[in-house]
Amino acid sequence: MTRTLLRAVFFAALSTPNSIGFAQQAPTARRLIADKVRASVVVEGAMDSDLLRPGLLTAHGRSVIVFDYGDHSVKAFDSVGSLSWKFGRQGAGPSEFSNPVDLATSPDGKVWISDPPNARVTVLSPSGSLLYMLPVRAELERVVPLRSGAFFGVSYSRDKPVFAYFDSAGRERRKIAHPSWLDSIPTLVSELRLASSPDRDWIAIGSHYSGRLMRTEREKSEMVEMNAVEKHPFPVPISFSPRAGMTVRRFPPSARSTIRSLAADKRFVYALVSGRTPQRGRLVDRYRLADGAYVDSFALPRVADAISIAACGLAFLVSDPLPAIHCAPIIR
Repeated sequence: MTRTLLRAVFFAALSTPNSIGFAQQAPTARRLIADKVRASVVVEGAMDSDLLRPGLLTAHGRSVIVFDYGDHSVKAFDSVGSLSWKFGRQGAGPSEFSNPVDLATSPDGKVWISDPPNARVTVLSPSGSLLYMLPVRAELERVVPLRSGAFFGVSYSRDKPVFAYFDSAGRERRKIAHPSWLDSIPTLVSELRLASSPDRDWIAIGSHYSGRLMRTEREKSEMVEMNAVEKHPFPVPISFSPRAGMTVRRFPPSARSTIRSLAADKRFVYALVSGRTPQRGRLVDRYRLADGAYVDSFALPRVADAISIAACGLAFLVSDPLPAIHCAPIIR
């Protein structure tokens, strides 16, 4: 997602990790407790299926919920894979979606969909009916809904991330201080992932491309960096002109995502990792929320695109060879 031009002088500074000012920490060796956990299929797509091209995943209770880019709708499935409800279509009008980038559930089961091109967050009831559409700045991308109707969000201002709590009307109320190195990273490169504990006492933030992890406590006004197992320098985007008057910025072929998705329960945050591990796309690293310490890792049986904590355990979304939602018990 391109927002502003990225300066060449910045790219040169990004070539070494020390140039962006993050704290250097001793690497932690992974402790793999299961190379392939057992999993069951919740729902699998096929021709004429209810599951077309799901890209966002969340869960609440026994419901697993996706945003399906195949028909631009939100879909909820029960524990046996039956479609419970479906909401939305493509567009800019009421009950329509343009290009959602985040999907989350509140503690009471409401479903929140962040749709920056439409500059709003759509809120659905646990049964899939429209409650309201919350107008927000188009720069708001990630949301963590709270029980009160307020929410924690990540937006961008002048190509820098802003972490803040917002009230139920979408007005910013309190900013959260973040590590200074994030101010040097353009939004195209930062690409953040969020997860929160069920009670919302803790919120974890992960960097998709570098593998860095942070966490913040609900009553605190700052976030602290966690000692992530696998960290990489941020990739340097490249520019090219496919035709006269057009400039395209993309990541080089060597760029790899590290954190694909985050999930959290009452005690732990789970990071689905690509990176450079042999189990890339299957590996889940687990950290304690209270102190940010690494605990252990386990591998899913299939490469996954997203994860979420559900009643069945760890729900995960796969796309190859067919779109499907699986669930694996969480190893303690």
